[in-house]
Amino acid sequence: MNVVFRFRSIAIWLGLAGVLLAEPVHAYAAELTFDLSDYAYREEDDNGYFLMRDESKVAFGSLGIRDWDVPAADGAFGLMYTGEGTAGMVSYHSRSSGTVKKMYYKARMEGYLGYRLNTHVTPFVGLGYRLLHDDSGGDHGDNGGTFYDRQNHLLYIPLGVRANPTENLSLKAQANAVLKGWQISYTSDGQTGHPDAHNTQDKGWGLDFAADYRVSEKWSTYTFFRYWSIDRSDNDCGNVSGRGYICWWEPDNTTREFGVGVAYRF
Repeated sequence: MNVVFRFRSIAIWLGLAGVLLAEPVHAYAAELTFDLSDYAYREEDDNGYFLMRDESKVAFGSLGIRDWDVPAADGAFGLMYTGEGTAGMVSYHSRSSGTVKKMYYKARMEGYLGYRLNTHVTPFVGLGYRLLHDDSGGDHGDNGGTFYDRQNHLLYIPLGVRANPTENLSLKAQANAVLKGWQISYTSDGQTGHPDAHNTQDKGWGLDFAADYRVSEKWSTYTFFRYWSIDRSDNDCGNVSGRGYICWWEPDNTTREFGVGVAYRF
């Protein structure tokens, strides 16, 4: 599978997000968002020992659109959503492959159905999708290790609450339960005769906290913290030229993100 196809898949998902989100923009108040975030990803083996890490050395940048307005009346249901695209440079390090800097891309879409209990509390449940693209195919680490592109897809259920303790301050807290996860490792990028690996990674959970303060009718600032813990994947095994029968899998991993941003209501 070539690089054009991989980026085309990202474009398709972002295009679908635009189509899905375009209609609600006309019906409800929406906000454009921009934020900067710190990112850290870590993998461990079955015994909990370090395997590799990705860390942002320059803050990731995200552009998005959201509508987090709660239903207008107590006892009413309403739709909310979030969509964003993220890009940034990370520094990768592992004992086996060494250190390298590479580009990293992310798309995230979440839709929620909220029920307003009262002026201050609106619980919600929804559906989320996250796509990560690790663009390192053909790169080489400082100890000679060869890298490859990776794509991770995650489908999950957000369950949480939006609270408005004051007129200008709003808080959002949610837990994410993984429904379906799958990883494509384009190992053919750097290893002749090696097929690409496809792994299912369905067990895991996440947390997402956000605080938003409205500065004016049009502008607000916000901060957020996100965390994921994903369990080891299944095995993808096969015969590899010159190496025999081998198995490929994704280890246990965690992701942490912390960021600040601004939003403009239109």
